[in-house]
Amino acid sequence: PPSFQRKIARQPGLDLGGWIGKYTYIKKRRMSSKGKKYLWNGDMYRVMKVLVEDGRLNMKLAPGGFYDYLDNCEVLGAEVALAIQSRQNSVLRPEQLPMRGTPDQAFELWSRMAPMGISCLTIMKNYTLVAGKPPQNVFLMHERGKNTAAGQNTWHVAPAGGHAPVSMVDDNPQQQLLWSSVVREFVEECFNAEDAQSMNVPYDTFMDLPKIKPFMDNIFRKPDVAQIFLMGLALEPVTLAFEAIVAIVIDWAKADKADWSAIPTVKKPGKPLAIARNYEAQDLRFVPLTGPQSLLNEIVQHDGKPVHPAGQACLLRGAHFYDELIRAV
Repeated sequence: PPSFQRKIARQPGLDLGGWIGKYTYIKKRRMSSKGKKYLWNGDMYRVMKVLVEDGRLNMKLAPGGFYDYLDNCEVLGAEVALAIQSRQNSVLRPEQLPMRGTPDQAFELWSRMAPMGISCLTIMKNYTLVAGKPPQNVFLMHERGKNTAAGQNTWHVAPAGGHAPVSMVDDNPQQQLLWSSVVREFVEECFNAEDAQSMNVPYDTFMDLPKIKPFMDNIFRKPDVAQIFLMGLALEPVTLAFEAIVAIVIDWAKADKADWSAIPTVKKPGKPLAIARNYEAQDLRFVPLTGPQSLLNEIVQHDGKPVHPAGQACLLRGAHFYDELIRAV
């Protein structure tokens, strides 16, 4: 697992000149005034260092919160947006982005609360889109609307969220693994288990919850059913947040044959196992996957909305590793 610096001073937020308060305060007011999802200051891991140890990639993490991300990273996006609105030239000038600093400062992760985001290209082999029709390979794209807490009004891969602990007071190092957040985000976004995350139980207890354990046992603990790959690490160019670029590959036909009796709402008798529609996954698109070009085609705008930069990175890396991914299970 990554090393963990448990005690660290809270990172002060950045101030947008002329605004009436911290960026978090502004965003909370705008979202509540439009009846959008309430912003919750959930725990997140921040990245302090990226390390190579014994030829393997590792990280040093520390505790942080979602509001820290807003006031240290998303606020940089607001600075860019304001500069674009007011610019006189076709290219932004450094003096228009004083909070961002010089390009080399983007890699000084210790200087800001840079959270570890997780963007997952989910490939589902042998997925039944239409009952009675042959199964096919698909991947997921998610339209992030106005109610999404971050990355609004974009298309993105799914699931996508932050690397976060089940409970920050739990010392179990397993929850610091990227694998932990990937599988939790998948179950939460694709099978409506968001309420399980709010229980604030120890890591081992969480993985044995009735809403979680069947997915662990039937999918993610069976290497012939599912594999998870880290395809790269990246800095998101607008907010300078840190991002893990991940692929999830699942043989859906094998998952469908598993015993789902412990959670009957997931698989109804005589029906195939299917992604559940919920408030986070209500705008999912199942895109047919016939080759690497299928992934590259999704990088362009769809319905007038751009693809999130981290989503673009996932699609590009997925196309690059297509042969390895499609043979994984």
